[in-house]
Amino acid sequence: MLIKEITEGRYDPYTNKAIFFAGGAGAGKTFIARQLASTFHGLKQVNPDIALKHLLKKTNLSLKMPPEEEYFKNLLRQRSKQISGRSQQIYQREKLGMLIDTTGRSYMMIADTKKELEDAGYTTAMIFVDADLATQLKRNTTRERQVPEKVIKNNYNTIKQNQGKYEQLFGDQFFYINNSQSAQGKIEDNIQQLEKNLRNFLK
Repeated sequence: MLIKEITEGRYDPYTNKAIFFAGGAGAGKTFIARQLASTFHGLKQVNPDIALKHLLKKTNLSLKMPPEEEYFKNLLRQRSKQISGRSQQIYQREKLGMLIDTTGRSYMMIADTKKELEDAGYTTAMIFVDADLATQLKRNTTRERQVPEKVIKNNYNTIKQNQGKYEQLFGDQFFYINNSQSAQGKIEDNIQQLEKNLRNFLK
């Protein structure tokens, strides 16, 4: 994936705003993002998964990421992180608003990035998309790029343990949404409340 030339200026929407978008594979971040598309409009997306899918297709590797392709997959994952990191540096230099996609597995990485952004003049927030393990495993089977089941299980416990840390780190700008299958009856109302909170943050 090539990094497109930045032509935006400092008067674009949501300058100096950054939202971390956290949740494990199968939690349903893509679904939540689609529901909030109008709210996110104007934010630059920092998402290594987009680059990874592009690189997997370009090299004719499976999006289901079978074990026999793990070595090549890891090489492409590192490359995708470099691409998204370079994009983030460009956006940050131009003070553009960002939506930073992450699983939330690495607390220290997010804490360090948050501090770097705030030192550069940004205001930050986090959307934490949660779903129980059974829901994540089931949804993973329908994803275009599937994650090995053992990875989802390992990451699930780590991400859940980090949830409380993120609540403390982001304070009033920590926005939680339960997207488990059992919570779908309330998801529409919860998304509306989340959208209201985000619009207030982005003002």
